[in-house]
Amino acid sequence: MAKKQKIVNLLILEKIFEPSQRTYLMDQPLAELEKMFRYKKKEESSNKHS
Repeated sequence: MAKKQKIVNLLILEKIFEPSQRTYLMDQPLAELEKMFRYKKKEESSNKHS
């Protein structure tokens, strides 16, 4: 649960999701949250190299 909360906080902090979406995010499986976070980080890193 703590890991899930940490990822949700990071997704909100990085402005990937809005704070109002916290309940939706907490309802998602941990694996989905990790996938969203990894995808967004990969996207940002490829944008920096463009």
